[in-house]
Amino acid sequence: MISHWNQVWGMGFHYGTENITFEGGWDDFVQDWLDGNVETGKWFDHVAGWYARSKSDPNVLLVRYEDLKMNARGTIHNIAQFVGLPADDDTIISVINVTRFEKMREADEKDL
Repeated sequence: MISHWNQVWGMGFHYGTENITFEGGWDDFVQDWLDGNVETGKWFDHVAGWYARSKSDPNVLLVRYEDLKMNARGTIHNIAQFVGLPADDDTIISVINVTRFEKMREADEKDL
């Protein structure tokens, strides 16, 4: 799953600094992120690598977060087909319901 850079910054700061001491604040984090001084290295290189691989490797499906948000049914259907699972309407609706932001936040808070 890839996402637009402006989504990744905030998530990276929140989740990427949760279990480590990050003394520099937001501005220093952004500079480190741009320089690739974070766990995944440079975001641009990371995404470009997966994009290139998705073009040549039939075992890689590139899913954009924005597509999932705009068309959850269609994107979930494509993912299910890619991994060889049934993608009937009831299953897709079930997946949408259990992966709603509220449900995932609840699971995270319960550490599920």
